[in-house]
This record gives sequence, structure tokens and C-alpha cells, in this order.
Amino acid sequence: MIKILKLKYSIIWSLFILTLLLLPSNELPTNNLHIKHLDKIAHFGIFAILAIINFYEIRKTKKRYKLLKISTLIFLFALSTEILQIICTKYRQFDAFDIIADLTGYHISLLLNNKLYKDKVSKIF
Repeated sequence: MIKILKLKYSIIWSLFILTLLLLPSNELPTNNLHIKHLDKIAHFGIFAILAIINFYEIRKTKKRYKLLKISTLIFLFALSTEILQIICTKYRQFDAFDIIADLTGYHISLLLNNKLYKDKVSKIF
């Protein structure tokens, strides 16, 4: 329970992500600017924010986390959101490029944070 409380903001943001990704697309803001691939940019952004929140909480724990472990968990979360879109909705579909955008946003943000705060997330293994 204590470990979960240390990640409370990450959990809250993850639930927010899940809610957004399961909403009908007509309930989301429209793309009036007609920006190509805006949905991929949104996926990138919400997972980049998740990385910032995760990194903030990791820094407070004084514990080192392996990038491979973090990457696996984020991949599973991103994959789960896409699978849930198939199972729980009739208006959303699985998109592998959304997973790529999720992972790219998360890892770029994580690596930038890691550079700024010096090696809280250790090397791959």
C-alpha cells in the first residue's frame, strides 16, 4: 500500500489517460486547425506528462529504477489502453501508431528528465 501511495499522482494521471482514451471522439475537442496526426501528438503529450510525473515521484523515493522495467510497464499500459478501446467501445479502434506515440512521448520526456537530474533512472539493465 505504501508503494502505491508513493505513485499516487502517476496513478491519477494514468486513470485520466484511460478516461480520455475511452471517451467517444465526438466528446473530445475538434481539430479545427486541421493539424495532421493531432491524435498522435496528443498521445505523445499525455504520455510525456506521465513520464514527468513518474520521474518526480521516482526522485522522491531515492530508489533507482531500471529503464527496461519502466519501459515494459509503460508498453503494457499503452497496449492495454488500445485493447480496452476495442473491448469497451464501439467508436474506438486499436492503432499501433498510438502505442508508438505513447512510448515515444514517455521515453523522450523520461530521458530529458534523466539528463536534467542525473541518473535516477539507470541504464537499460
